[in-house]
Amino acid sequence: MSELIQQAIAKIDKEAESIGQNGKYIAEYLIQEVIKTDAAAGQVLTAGKSLKECLAKVTSNAKKQAQNNMAMVDNETVFAWVREYFGVDSLAEKPKSKTINLADFL
Repeated sequence: MSELIQQAIAKIDKEAESIGQNGKYIAEYLIQEVIKTDAAAGQVLTAGKSLKECLAKVTSNAKKQAQNNMAMVDNETVFAWVREYFGVDSLAEKPKSKTINLADFL
């Protein structure tokens, strides 16, 4: 694990200590699923980006979907908003295409 990744994880861990349970879930997701490359770590470490502001953005997006002052948002949507906030969507690894030889099936 690179030093940059360690710094990003430490930043998120520290911010998660002073935030509610929803923020801790987002922190756990970031650490386990997002901060895997130096590029993603760099995005998380971007000045002005914080777990608190990320949670505020997620809350704002959820409120836009609310009806009668209630909203239910699935995890994938919330995590997509988190990736969007930190600007890591474009850094996600794309599945590698596999070439299939038809002769293997004959």
